[in-house]
Amino acid sequence: MVWERDVEVAYPNRKNIPTLRLQDVVDRETLDRHERLFRSLHKKLPCESEIHRFSNFQWQHWLERLYVERVEERVAAIDALVALYKRDWERVLFVLLFKAYGLNVNGTAFYESAQSIPIAVVRKLVGNPLDMEALFMGQSGLLKGILEDAYQKELKKRYEYVKTKFNLVRPEVLGVQFARLRPSNFPTLRLAQLAALYAQQPTLFQEVIRHPNPDVAYATFALVLQGYWKTHYNFGSQSAPRIKKLSRSFFDLIAINTLLPIRYAYTRYLGGTGEEDLFRWVEKIPQEHNSITKLFDQLKVPIQHEGDSQGILHLFKNYCQKNQCISYNVGFHLMKL
Repeated sequence: MVWERDVEVAYPNRKNIPTLRLQDVVDRETLDRHERLFRSLHKKLPCESEIHRFSNFQWQHWLERLYVERVEERVAAIDALVALYKRDWERVLFVLLFKAYGLNVNGTAFYESAQSIPIAVVRKLVGNPLDMEALFMGQSGLLKGILEDAYQKELKKRYEYVKTKFNLVRPEVLGVQFARLRPSNFPTLRLAQLAALYAQQPTLFQEVIRHPNPDVAYATFALVLQGYWKTHYNFGSQSAPRIKKLSRSFFDLIAINTLLPIRYAYTRYLGGTGEEDLFRWVEKIPQEHNSITKLFDQLKVPIQHEGDSQGILHLFKNYCQKNQCISYNVGFHLMKL
Protein backbone atom coordinates (compact mmCIF):
# COMPACT_ATOMS: atom_id res chain seq x y z
CA MET A 1 0.00 0.00 0.00
CA VAL A 2 1.35 3.41 -0.98
CA TRP A 3 -0.07 6.90 -1.16
CA GLU A 4 1.51 7.70 -4.50
CA ARG A 5 2.73 5.00 -6.87
CA ASP A 6 5.89 6.64 -8.15
CA VAL A 7 7.89 3.50 -8.87
CA GLU A 8 7.21 -0.12 -9.79
CA VAL A 9 8.24 -2.76 -7.21
CA ALA A 10 8.91 -6.34 -8.31
CA TYR A 11 9.68 -9.76 -6.89
CA PRO A 12 13.18 -11.21 -7.51
CA ASN A 13 11.72 -12.96 -10.56
CA ARG A 14 10.86 -9.48 -11.94
CA LYS A 15 7.11 -10.02 -11.61
CA ASN A 16 5.42 -6.81 -10.45
CA ILE A 17 3.99 -6.80 -6.90
CA PRO A 18 0.29 -5.82 -6.81
CA THR A 19 0.03 -2.32 -5.33
CA LEU A 20 -2.87 -0.43 -3.78
CA ARG A 21 -2.60 3.33 -4.36
CA LEU A 22 -4.38 5.03 -1.45
CA GLN A 23 -4.78 8.26 -3.39
CA ASP A 24 -7.52 6.49 -5.30
CA VAL A 25 -9.53 5.25 -2.31
CA VAL A 26 -8.93 7.73 0.56
CA ASP A 27 -10.72 11.06 0.43
CA ARG A 28 -8.19 13.90 0.73
CA GLU A 29 -10.51 15.82 3.03
CA THR A 30 -10.59 12.83 5.41
CA LEU A 31 -6.80 12.83 5.51
CA ASP A 32 -6.70 16.58 6.13
CA ARG A 33 -9.28 16.21 8.92
CA HIS A 34 -7.11 13.55 10.57
CA GLU A 35 -4.13 15.92 10.44
CA ARG A 36 -6.13 18.78 11.97
CA LEU A 37 -7.61 16.65 14.74
CA PHE A 38 -4.80 14.37 15.82
CA ARG A 39 -1.41 15.68 14.71
CA SER A 40 -1.01 18.86 16.74
CA LEU A 41 2.17 18.91 18.82
CA HIS A 42 0.96 21.74 21.05
CA LYS A 43 -1.90 19.95 22.79
CA LYS A 44 -2.00 17.66 25.79
CA LEU A 45 -4.53 15.57 23.87
CA PRO A 46 -4.58 15.64 20.07
CA CYS A 47 -8.38 15.86 19.95
CA GLU A 48 -8.92 18.26 22.84
CA SER A 49 -10.33 21.09 20.68
CA GLU A 50 -13.03 18.74 19.32
CA ILE A 51 -13.63 16.36 22.20
CA HIS A 52 -16.67 18.32 23.40
CA ARG A 53 -18.51 17.04 20.28
CA PHE A 54 -18.59 13.55 21.82
CA SER A 55 -21.76 13.54 23.94
CA ASN A 56 -22.04 12.57 27.60
CA PHE A 57 -24.24 9.64 26.61
CA GLN A 58 -21.56 8.39 24.23
CA TRP A 59 -18.90 8.86 26.91
CA GLN A 60 -20.89 6.83 29.44
CA HIS A 61 -21.11 3.85 27.11
CA TRP A 62 -17.52 4.11 25.92
CA LEU A 63 -15.99 4.46 29.42
CA GLU A 64 -17.81 1.30 30.47
CA ARG A 65 -16.21 -0.60 27.61
CA LEU A 66 -12.78 0.84 28.39
CA TYR A 67 -13.08 -0.19 32.04
CA VAL A 68 -14.00 -3.73 31.06
CA GLU A 69 -10.95 -3.79 28.76
CA ARG A 70 -8.76 -2.73 31.68
CA VAL A 71 -10.19 -5.43 33.96
CA GLU A 72 -9.72 -8.03 31.22
CA GLU A 73 -5.98 -7.26 31.23
CA ARG A 74 -5.82 -8.10 34.95
CA VAL A 75 -7.99 -11.17 34.54
CA ALA A 76 -5.45 -12.68 32.17
CA ALA A 77 -2.89 -12.72 35.01
CA ILE A 78 -5.48 -14.13 37.42
CA ASP A 79 -6.38 -16.95 35.02
CA ALA A 80 -2.69 -17.89 34.85
CA LEU A 81 -2.54 -18.13 38.65
CA VAL A 82 -5.76 -20.18 38.75
CA ALA A 83 -4.13 -22.68 36.42
CA LEU A 84 -0.86 -22.63 38.40
CA TYR A 85 -2.63 -23.31 41.71
CA LYS A 86 -5.03 -25.88 40.24
CA ARG A 87 -8.18 -23.77 40.72
CA ASP A 88 -7.47 -23.01 44.39
CA TRP A 89 -9.10 -19.58 44.37
CA GLU A 90 -8.33 -19.02 48.05
CA ARG A 91 -4.62 -19.27 47.32
CA VAL A 92 -4.91 -17.04 44.27
CA LEU A 93 -6.54 -14.32 46.38
CA PHE A 94 -3.89 -14.82 49.07
CA VAL A 95 -0.91 -14.09 46.79
CA LEU A 96 -2.69 -11.24 45.02
CA LEU A 97 -3.64 -9.58 48.30
CA PHE A 98 -0.04 -9.74 49.47
CA LYS A 99 1.08 -8.05 46.28
CA ALA A 100 -1.60 -5.38 46.62
CA TYR A 101 -0.75 -4.64 50.25
CA GLY A 102 2.90 -4.16 49.27
CA LEU A 103 2.00 -1.46 46.73
CA ASN A 104 4.55 -0.62 44.04
CA VAL A 105 7.48 -0.46 46.48
CA ASN A 106 7.08 -3.86 48.17
CA GLY A 107 4.56 -5.59 45.93
CA THR A 108 7.08 -7.96 44.34
CA ALA A 109 8.72 -8.86 47.66
CA PHE A 110 5.32 -9.50 49.30
CA TYR A 111 4.21 -11.56 46.30
CA GLU A 112 7.29 -13.80 46.53
CA SER A 113 6.75 -14.23 50.27
CA ALA A 114 3.12 -15.23 49.74
CA GLN A 115 4.11 -17.81 47.13
CA SER A 116 6.33 -19.49 49.73
CA ILE A 117 3.48 -19.87 52.27
CA PRO A 118 1.16 -22.88 51.77
CA ILE A 119 -2.46 -21.90 52.19
CA ALA A 120 -2.95 -25.07 54.26
CA VAL A 121 -0.55 -23.65 56.87
CA VAL A 122 -2.49 -20.37 56.93
CA ARG A 123 -5.70 -22.29 57.59
CA LYS A 124 -4.10 -24.16 60.51
CA LEU A 125 -3.09 -20.87 62.16
CA VAL A 126 -6.57 -19.33 62.07
CA GLY A 127 -7.46 -18.00 65.49
CA ASN A 128 -3.79 -17.51 66.39
CA PRO A 129 -2.88 -13.96 65.27
CA LEU A 130 0.62 -13.97 66.80
CA ASP A 131 1.69 -17.13 65.01
CA MET A 132 0.11 -15.85 61.79
CA GLU A 133 2.02 -12.59 62.14
CA ALA A 134 5.23 -14.44 62.93
CA LEU A 135 4.76 -16.53 59.78
CA PHE A 136 4.16 -13.54 57.52
CA MET A 137 6.98 -11.46 59.02
CA GLY A 138 9.44 -14.35 59.02
CA GLN A 139 8.81 -15.41 55.42
CA SER A 140 9.23 -11.76 54.39
CA GLY A 141 12.67 -11.54 56.01
CA LEU A 142 11.74 -9.15 58.81
CA LEU A 143 12.88 -11.41 61.67
CA LYS A 144 16.50 -11.89 60.65
CA GLY A 145 19.72 -10.81 62.30
CA ILE A 146 20.23 -9.37 65.79
CA LEU A 147 16.92 -8.34 67.30
CA GLU A 148 16.67 -5.89 70.20
CA ASP A 149 12.91 -5.42 70.34
CA ALA A 150 11.18 -7.83 72.77
CA TYR A 151 8.09 -8.18 70.58
CA GLN A 152 10.19 -8.93 67.52
CA LYS A 153 12.12 -11.56 69.51
CA GLU A 154 8.85 -13.21 70.54
CA LEU A 155 7.72 -13.29 66.90
CA LYS A 156 11.03 -14.81 65.84
CA LYS A 157 10.71 -17.57 68.45
CA ARG A 158 7.20 -18.35 67.22
CA TYR A 159 8.35 -18.21 63.61
CA GLU A 160 11.14 -20.70 64.16
CA TYR A 161 8.63 -23.09 65.74
CA VAL A 162 6.09 -22.69 62.89
CA LYS A 163 8.82 -22.93 60.27
CA THR A 164 10.10 -26.20 61.73
CA LYS A 165 6.67 -27.66 62.38
CA PHE A 166 5.50 -27.14 58.82
CA ASN A 167 8.86 -27.67 57.15
CA LEU A 168 8.88 -24.22 55.55
CA VAL A 169 11.69 -22.69 53.53
CA ARG A 170 12.17 -18.95 53.71
CA PRO A 171 12.64 -17.63 50.19
CA GLU A 172 15.48 -15.33 49.20
CA VAL A 173 13.03 -12.56 48.44
CA LEU A 174 13.86 -9.01 47.58
CA GLY A 175 14.39 -7.05 50.78
CA VAL A 176 11.32 -5.09 51.84
CA GLN A 177 11.73 -1.34 51.69
CA PHE A 178 10.81 1.42 54.13
CA ALA A 179 12.35 4.36 52.26
CA ARG A 180 9.95 6.96 50.82
CA LEU A 181 6.97 5.29 52.46
CA ARG A 182 4.59 6.92 54.88
CA PRO A 183 4.47 5.08 58.23
CA SER A 184 0.94 3.84 57.47
CA ASN A 185 2.40 1.98 54.46
CA PHE A 186 5.40 0.46 56.26
CA PRO A 187 5.69 -3.24 55.34
CA THR A 188 5.61 -4.24 59.03
CA LEU A 189 2.22 -2.59 59.53
CA ARG A 190 0.78 -3.95 56.29
CA LEU A 191 1.87 -7.50 57.13
CA ALA A 192 0.39 -7.13 60.63
CA GLN A 193 -2.91 -6.10 59.02
CA LEU A 194 -2.82 -9.10 56.68
CA ALA A 195 -2.06 -11.42 59.61
CA ALA A 196 -4.97 -10.04 61.64
CA LEU A 197 -7.27 -10.47 58.63
CA TYR A 198 -6.31 -14.08 57.92
CA ALA A 199 -6.31 -15.00 61.61
CA GLN A 200 -10.04 -14.18 61.63
CA GLN A 201 -11.08 -15.22 58.12
CA PRO A 202 -10.20 -18.82 57.17
CA THR A 203 -12.22 -18.55 53.94
CA LEU A 204 -11.55 -14.98 52.87
CA PHE A 205 -12.21 -15.69 49.19
CA GLN A 206 -15.77 -16.80 49.93
CA GLU A 207 -16.24 -13.67 52.05
CA VAL A 208 -15.09 -11.48 49.17
CA ILE A 209 -17.33 -13.27 46.67
CA ARG A 210 -20.49 -13.16 48.75
CA HIS A 211 -20.40 -9.46 49.68
CA PRO A 212 -22.97 -7.49 47.67
CA ASN A 213 -20.95 -4.25 47.54
CA PRO A 214 -17.63 -2.73 48.68
CA ASP A 215 -19.21 -1.02 51.70
CA VAL A 216 -19.98 -4.40 53.24
CA ALA A 217 -16.63 -5.86 52.23
CA TYR A 218 -14.76 -2.97 53.85
CA ALA A 219 -16.04 -4.03 57.28
CA THR A 220 -14.26 -7.37 56.82
CA PHE A 221 -10.93 -5.71 56.03
CA ALA A 222 -11.08 -2.74 58.41
CA LEU A 223 -9.77 -4.53 61.50
CA VAL A 224 -8.28 -2.39 64.26
CA LEU A 225 -4.81 -3.55 65.31
CA GLN A 226 -4.38 -3.86 69.05
CA GLY A 227 -1.50 -4.31 71.46
CA TYR A 228 1.99 -3.66 70.12
CA TRP A 229 0.90 -2.10 66.84
CA LYS A 230 -1.23 0.49 68.58
CA THR A 231 2.00 2.32 69.46
CA HIS A 232 4.29 1.15 66.63
CA TYR A 233 4.64 1.36 62.87
CA ASN A 234 7.89 -0.60 62.87
CA PHE A 235 9.83 -2.79 65.30
CA GLY A 236 11.69 -0.94 68.03
CA SER A 237 10.33 2.52 67.24
CA GLN A 238 7.54 3.58 69.59
CA SER A 239 5.05 6.26 68.58
CA ALA A 240 2.02 7.95 70.11
CA PRO A 241 -1.00 5.62 70.42
CA ARG A 242 -3.16 5.68 67.30
CA ILE A 243 -5.98 3.62 65.87
CA LYS A 244 -4.41 1.43 63.20
CA LYS A 245 -6.84 0.05 60.66
CA LEU A 246 -7.10 -0.10 56.91
CA SER A 247 -8.20 3.28 55.57
CA ARG A 248 -11.14 3.41 53.20
CA SER A 249 -8.96 4.92 50.47
CA PHE A 250 -6.47 2.04 50.73
CA PHE A 251 -9.30 -0.50 50.69
CA ASP A 252 -10.72 1.15 47.55
CA LEU A 253 -7.30 0.70 45.94
CA ILE A 254 -7.31 -2.99 46.93
CA ALA A 255 -10.86 -3.36 45.63
CA ILE A 256 -10.04 -1.87 42.22
CA ASN A 257 -6.76 -3.71 41.67
CA THR A 258 -7.54 -7.08 43.29
CA LEU A 259 -11.03 -7.76 44.63
CA LEU A 260 -13.04 -6.62 41.62
CA PRO A 261 -10.84 -8.38 39.05
CA ILE A 262 -10.92 -11.65 41.00
CA ARG A 263 -14.71 -11.47 41.42
CA TYR A 264 -15.02 -10.84 37.69
CA ALA A 265 -12.63 -13.69 36.86
CA TYR A 266 -14.52 -16.09 39.15
CA THR A 267 -17.89 -15.20 37.62
CA ARG A 268 -16.42 -15.79 34.17
CA TYR A 269 -14.99 -19.10 35.42
CA LEU A 270 -18.50 -20.15 36.47
CA GLY A 271 -19.87 -19.28 33.03
CA GLY A 272 -21.29 -15.80 33.62
CA THR A 273 -20.26 -12.48 32.05
CA GLY A 274 -19.42 -10.71 35.31
CA GLU A 275 -20.11 -7.22 34.00
CA GLU A 276 -23.28 -6.53 35.99
CA ASP A 277 -21.53 -7.43 39.25
CA LEU A 278 -18.46 -5.44 38.20
CA PHE A 279 -20.39 -2.20 37.75
CA ARG A 280 -22.55 -2.77 40.83
CA TRP A 281 -19.35 -2.65 42.90
CA VAL A 282 -17.31 -0.03 41.07
CA GLU A 283 -20.11 2.54 40.90
CA LYS A 284 -19.96 2.77 44.70
CA ILE A 285 -16.26 3.74 44.71
CA PRO A 286 -15.51 7.48 44.35
CA GLN A 287 -13.57 8.60 41.30
CA GLU A 288 -9.79 8.75 41.42
CA HIS A 289 -8.03 12.12 41.28
CA ASN A 290 -4.73 12.32 39.44
CA SER A 291 -3.13 14.36 36.67
CA ILE A 292 -4.76 12.29 33.92
CA THR A 293 -8.32 12.35 35.27
CA LYS A 294 -7.86 16.06 36.03
CA LEU A 295 -6.99 16.68 32.38
CA PHE A 296 -10.19 14.97 31.20
CA ASP A 297 -12.19 16.76 33.92
CA GLN A 298 -11.00 20.06 32.48
CA LEU A 299 -12.24 18.94 29.06
CA LYS A 300 -15.69 18.27 30.58
CA VAL A 301 -15.54 14.51 30.16
CA PRO A 302 -18.12 13.07 32.62
CA ILE A 303 -16.26 11.03 35.26
CA GLN A 304 -18.79 9.88 37.85
CA HIS A 305 -17.12 7.02 39.73
CA GLU A 306 -13.95 4.93 39.89
CA GLY A 307 -14.98 2.78 36.94
CA ASP A 308 -14.95 5.91 34.78
CA SER A 309 -11.55 6.89 36.21
CA GLN A 310 -10.16 3.47 35.33
CA GLY A 311 -11.63 3.77 31.84
CA ILE A 312 -9.94 7.16 31.39
CA LEU A 313 -6.58 5.76 32.53
CA HIS A 314 -6.93 2.88 30.08
CA LEU A 315 -7.88 5.28 27.28
CA PHE A 316 -4.90 7.54 27.93
CA LYS A 317 -2.36 4.73 28.26
CA ASN A 318 -3.49 2.49 25.41
CA TYR A 319 -4.84 4.96 22.87
CA CYS A 320 -3.88 8.61 23.49
CA GLN A 321 -0.21 8.03 24.33
CA LYS A 322 0.18 5.62 21.41
CA ASN A 323 -1.54 7.99 18.94
CA GLN A 324 -4.15 5.33 18.22
CA CYS A 325 -6.77 8.04 17.89
CA ILE A 326 -8.97 6.49 15.22
CA SER A 327 -8.78 3.05 16.85
CA TYR A 328 -11.26 4.04 19.56
CA ASN A 329 -14.80 5.39 19.50
CA VAL A 330 -14.07 9.05 20.24
CA GLY A 331 -11.52 9.52 17.48
CA PHE A 332 -13.53 7.47 15.00
CA HIS A 333 -16.64 9.54 15.76
CA LEU A 334 -14.82 12.86 15.38
CA MET A 335 -13.39 11.78 12.05
CA LYS A 336 -16.92 11.35 10.69
CA LEU A 337 -18.21 14.78 11.72
